[in-house]
Amino acid sequence: MALVGLIALLTGCCIAQTGEDGIKATLFSDGEARPCVEADELAAAVLSLLQNAGEVAMLAVGPDLIDSIKASDSALEIVWPDTLTVTLPSGIKDRLSRVLLPLSGEYGPPEANSSVLIFFGIEAYGTPALINEAAQAELTRIGELLGR
Repeated sequence: MALVGLIALLTGCCIAQTGEDGIKATLFSDGEARPCVEADELAAAVLSLLQNAGEVAMLAVGPDLIDSIKASDSALEIVWPDTLTVTLPSGIKDRLSRVLLPLSGEYGPPEANSSVLIFFGIEAYGTPALINEAAQAELTRIGELLGR
């Protein structure tokens, strides 16, 4: 009986360490996807950027745009296992389960890392993208977590 308990405990630890049921963070770089170890910290930084975004980007968001960013640029994607409700700076509550943050390329932050474009959605990225103009501190933190 103790052996069964030990096996269950070890299995639970392995699942927790691999993040099977938790937050998933993936770094896309030139079409390659690499899982990130610091998923919880990255997710907190990305949520902070989203909740402090002040502008809506006039940009048509669709699967082709998202696929292009993942295939040719560097981007961080956070996927939560459950849908979250967040309050945006406009006061509007919105639901999401995923966020994509372009880190380079046409949609990535400028050299000074002062602003960032944020895509979010539930199953797909169809909602308007937001812009956070005061992103430098969080982008620096994300870069540190990603080892950049």
